[in-house]
Amino acid sequence: MKDEPKVLLSLLSQLVSDPWTATTRRLLTVTDDLLELLYSRDVDSNAHGLECLHLVGRLFAQSSGSDMTELILAMPHGLCKWIADEDSILTRDEHQEVVSWIESVRKSTSSFFIQATSVYSTALEKLSIVEPSIDHLRILADFLQSGFVRIQADAMLAFQKFWRATYHQRKDIFKKNYPVAIKTCLKAWGDVCDDSLADDISLGPESQSLVSFF
Repeated sequence: MKDEPKVLLSLLSQLVSDPWTATTRRLLTVTDDLLELLYSRDVDSNAHGLECLHLVGRLFAQSSGSDMTELILAMPHGLCKWIADEDSILTRDEHQEVVSWIESVRKSTSSFFIQATSVYSTALEKLSIVEPSIDHLRILADFLQSGFVRIQADAMLAFQKFWRATYHQRKDIFKKNYPVAIKTCLKAWGDVCDDSLADDISLGPESQSLVSFF
């Protein structure tokens, strides 16, 4: 599939105009595998990966909150790798397209224009209406943390907006039960903004603050 990404891009473009189905999840699982393979400094792989992400972002934008959970479950590895961009293969502008609220138009290597819709911020906007639970939080933990690897201010703002709309005021969901990945995100926000988002959140001494990544 890595040798013929245009086939998958064509299938994804058709999904954007179709409702959520089981076929959508199966195709997104394949897309996630492809994204993991395409994550490299190779120019063509990079371009095809970004096209995949833009189409996934458009699919996210038309999905409901409950569907969004299923979509994220279908894409546990490759999607998070591009959002995190730990190897910094993306330019700052490219990475911002992936994580931020900004929509822009960019030219692909195939000489056609596509609308870039953020996968990270769009997903969090949709997920903010889903009833919070500790089980749901565990499902989302790795996805949420992926926005805190290569730091972009817009990703952190999207996270804090999501968190305040969902888990921040839920006294019935105990902070001690939060996944470590979520505690890390909250501490990173608290270290920078010094507000109540990270109150009573404690990490072990071996955990590194993310402030140094700004």
